[in-house]
Amino acid sequence: MMLTYQLDHTLKGHTGTIQCMAVTEDGRYLASGANDGTVIWDLQTMSIVKQISSNEVCDAMTAVLWIKRQDTLEEGLIYGTGSGYLVFWIRNNQARSFSL
Repeated sequence: MMLTYQLDHTLKGHTGTIQCMAVTEDGRYLASGANDGTVIWDLQTMSIVKQISSNEVCDAMTAVLWIKRQDTLEEGLIYGTGSGYLVFWIRNNQARSFSL
């Protein structure tokens, strides 16, 4: 049996090539990284939750990972940049926002 796929949505927010992306375990959020920075998307509403320019985090995102510790309900986003930085964002569950 061959699976078929069709385009469901197009997300617009980057101006360059996307280098990496990751989805949260529950499928709610997508993080994408490119030369122009990082975008965190809410996949339920297909909207941008947070947009971080590459100037704010010292270069383009090159690797990304969502994490969730067992001792807290907060999700975190860790990514590496082309300049060798590791950046950690954590989601504030009450405000549904992300902060450094």
